[in-house]
Amino acid sequence: MPQSSHPSSRKPAFKSEADPAALLARIESMVQSDPQGAGRLAQGFLESRTLSRFQRAEALRHLAMISSQASDYDEAGRLYNEALDLYDPGKHQASMAQVLGELGMIEFIHSRYLAALDYARRSLAAHTAVNNNYGRAVEQLRLGIIMQHLGDLPRALEYLLQSYEFLRHDKTPKALGGCLNNLALVYKDLGQYDAALENFRKCLKISIEDGNRRGQAHVYSNLGVLYHLLGNDDEALEYIEKTLDIAREIGDLRQQAIALMNHGAILFERSRFEAAVPDFEESLRIAQQIELGHSTADALIGLARCHLRSGRFELAADCIKRARPFVESAGLSDVKAVMFKALCELNEQQGNYKDALHYHECYHQAERDKIQQLTDEKLSNLRILRETEQARDQAEIHRLENVELAAANARLERLIRSKNEFLGLAAHDLHNPLSNILGLSRLICESEDDIPADELRSLGENILTGSDRMLRLLSNLLELNRIDQGHLEVHATQCNPWLSAEKILMMYRQRASAKNIELHLKGDPEVRAWADHSILATVLDNLVSNAVKFSPAGSDVTVNLGFHGDSLARCARLEVRDQGPGLTAEDQRHIFGTFARLSAQPTDDEPSIGLGLAIVKHLVAAMHGNVWCESEHGKGASFIVELPLQAEDTFEKPA
Repeated sequence: MPQSSHPSSRKPAFKSEADPAALLARIESMVQSDPQGAGRLAQGFLESRTLSRFQRAEALRHLAMISSQASDYDEAGRLYNEALDLYDPGKHQASMAQVLGELGMIEFIHSRYLAALDYARRSLAAHTAVNNNYGRAVEQLRLGIIMQHLGDLPRALEYLLQSYEFLRHDKTPKALGGCLNNLALVYKDLGQYDAALENFRKCLKISIEDGNRRGQAHVYSNLGVLYHLLGNDDEALEYIEKTLDIAREIGDLRQQAIALMNHGAILFERSRFEAAVPDFEESLRIAQQIELGHSTADALIGLARCHLRSGRFELAADCIKRARPFVESAGLSDVKAVMFKALCELNEQQGNYKDALHYHECYHQAERDKIQQLTDEKLSNLRILRETEQARDQAEIHRLENVELAAANARLERLIRSKNEFLGLAAHDLHNPLSNILGLSRLICESEDDIPADELRSLGENILTGSDRMLRLLSNLLELNRIDQGHLEVHATQCNPWLSAEKILMMYRQRASAKNIELHLKGDPEVRAWADHSILATVLDNLVSNAVKFSPAGSDVTVNLGFHGDSLARCARLEVRDQGPGLTAEDQRHIFGTFARLSAQPTDDEPSIGLGLAIVKHLVAAMHGNVWCESEHGKGASFIVELPLQAEDTFEKPA
């Protein structure tokens, strides 16, 4: 048992005044070479009362590694979880990433695949957060192994290829070799044998260069299985013999038992029954020595079949009798079917046809049980994958909800800022004309008899101008509020934009004349559009008002009406063109925004709160039309509106 679980009664040579960081480094360096010594030091280290949470967690992590090496996975899991509770997520993500990864492998060993996937993905996220590319590649490798076991070969391949992309440049032999070996196994399961061979050979090359004899044996064994699948049994036997030579050299009894079993199985399939017997006998001896129940049953059934083919029925019966307790106690459904088939053949050879029929039925039942077991495993794996995907989907939904909430909060903050700005601007734009009206009205009331008629008329005109300014502002505000509240009602009919344009231009002739601006209406008087007459008038009103407001004295403002497009995408087009300062590229990006403040300014100090064009944009969209601006800075601007000709027409702004 590892020292982490059962510390030695010897007191470690630990001094409380020693540098904790140096001692932790020493423990870590000993974990592989001297696990017992490392365990004693770590236990003594934990007895100190002056350790920080991080130092205590690191000592527990090293003890967990020692327990894991000794295959005491329950103790390792307990220690890893204890360490995980001590780490500060804000400071120790790198250590937490390692612990999460190891917990994932422990869950995998215990066949708790859902938990294994969760730990592996959390580890991957933690390694990514601290930019640990090697750690990320290792977790991708582990995720590939888990997905391969669950039968999700495409996802396994995806993870393994991601891992390989980093590891092939990092060139850490152990990790790169493991990645290539698992890539080869996935390719083999996918039936891509050429790719499997290529990756096995790359893995073998790395193992040889690194002097990793155990790794070489493992790859040779996999190559033997692959060549057998390909029907090249001579190559298969050669690689299995290489596996056996290395396993004997390094004293790996488990690998020896498996290699001998595989060697004997191929010889048996080639009807070399007598040559297969020594392989099965030696495999049996080793399997019994190290208490490998499955290998013991395999070897005994292999021997029984060889004796059966050679006519040694009593020996065959004895081997089956010895194998049966292992088969039934361990629930080895694959071996059970072979055993019953051998019993059927044995009784048939001995003339016991009733028993032969019974074992024939047992054989078929065992085959059905084996298929059912495989089906249950696949269904269980599919359930795990589905639950994993559902958990990921829920996490993604939660993330998106948080993103949407953050975006909504940002929009709300922008809206609040806009409303606050609007209140300030509206208050300013209402305050001045209202003060002027109050002042002039008071003057008229108090001095009516003393004011000459022409001056009184001038005062009245000033009051009218100020009132009109406030009315326009309030109308725009009410219109915008109606749009924001979704209360805008559109009653579209076939209408004549030319008549609307004539009325709007008539309204602005006096204001334009005051600035020596000429207003022009051009185009086709017969143009028709499917629009709301009142809304269309508001659109033209805002566009003409802006054109007059931003045009210099002595210039022209032109409204041009007509049809546009071909027979498939024909529409009514309204264009309001001025000769003002034009718009910069930055202005054009914000031109239709609410409360937009542009670089261009009215040419006669007219008020502009930045609502008109925003209202135009919404109103045109409500009538299923488009509006945009074309302008070159310093050369005027054209605002273009396109509207459908009839109710069912829809179209988009041309590129």
